[in-house]
Amino acid sequence: MMAYQGIKYVLLLHLTNMMVFNQVDETDCSGNFILQQPNVTVSSFGFNSIKVSWEAEEIVEKGHLNVCYNFSFGFSDKPLKKLQWIKMTNENDHKIKLHMHPQVVGSVSNGLCDSNLRIKFQSKPAKFIYTAPPVYITNVSCILFRITSLNCSWDFRTNAPQDTNYSFALRLNLKWVFCTHYLKRHKKNVGCYMEDVFWEYSDGGYPDKITIGFFSDSNNFSKTFQPEAVEILTPPRNIQVLSKNGDIIIQWYPPLSIAITRSEDEMTSTYDYGKERTFKYEIHVVENKSKHIFRTKMCFQNGF
Repeated sequence: MMAYQGIKYVLLLHLTNMMVFNQVDETDCSGNFILQQPNVTVSSFGFNSIKVSWEAEEIVEKGHLNVCYNFSFGFSDKPLKKLQWIKMTNENDHKIKLHMHPQVVGSVSNGLCDSNLRIKFQSKPAKFIYTAPPVYITNVSCILFRITSLNCSWDFRTNAPQDTNYSFALRLNLKWVFCTHYLKRHKKNVGCYMEDVFWEYSDGGYPDKITIGFFSDSNNFSKTFQPEAVEILTPPRNIQVLSKNGDIIIQWYPPLSIAITRSEDEMTSTYDYGKERTFKYEIHVVENKSKHIFRTKMCFQNGF
C-alpha cells in the first residue's frame, strides 16, 4: 500500500493571460509507482513577474528514492531551457528570474530520483503557455557619463494606443528612483536625463549593473545594462610628457570610470567576478618636418 501526501511547490518567474494545458493521463514507469501529472497554475506576482505553482505528490513509501521534478521553459524567440532533476523538500521555494518576452512556454514533471538525482520514475509533463501584456516601447538606449549621470531614450511602436505613456525609473539600492527630467515628443515621455544618481558604495565601488524600469497603467517591465557597455569615457588624467636621454616619455592615469576602482594605483576592472580588464589607448604623434606633417598612431593597454 502506498500513501500520498499533497505538498505545494512554487516557482517564481521574472516576467509579467496564461493558458495551462494539463492532461489527466498517468504514467506507470515500472508497475511499482504511478506518479500523477502535476496540476500547474500560473498567476501574476509582483513587478514584472509571474508565479508558477503545482501540487506535487509526496510518496511516503518510496524506499531509497527521492521526490524530484523537472521544470523546462523557453521563450517564443529563444531556445527551450531545461533544468536538471532537482530534489524536493518541504522547505523548497524555487525562484527563477526571466527577462521580459512576449511569450514563455514550459512544462513540469513529477519524478522519483536516486541519491545522484538520476530519474527512475516520471510523470507525463504538464505544459503551460504564458502570454505577456503587450509592450509598446522599443529602441531603448542609455548612456552613462561623468560616472554618476544617466541619459536614456526610447521610441513607441507604431501600434501603440494614442494614450499610451510610460514613467521611467532607475533601480538603486533596492529602490526605484523616478525620473524628474523627461524628454517629451507629442506629449509622450521619450527620454530621461538623471544627473548625479550614482554614488560610491562603502567599499569604494560602484554598481556592477544598471537596471531601469518602465511603468504604465497596463504593464511594467525592466531592462538591465552592464555599465561598461553604455559608459562614455573621459580622456586619461594627469598626462605628462618627459624627455630623457633623447627619448620622449609619456605618462598618464586611466580616466575616471564606473568600471574601475577609484585608486590612483589600481587599474583593475570590477567586472567579471574579478577578471582583469584594461583600457586601451591611442597616441597620435604629430611631427613637423619641413612642410610635411607625419602622424603616428600607437595603441597601449593600461600602464606607463
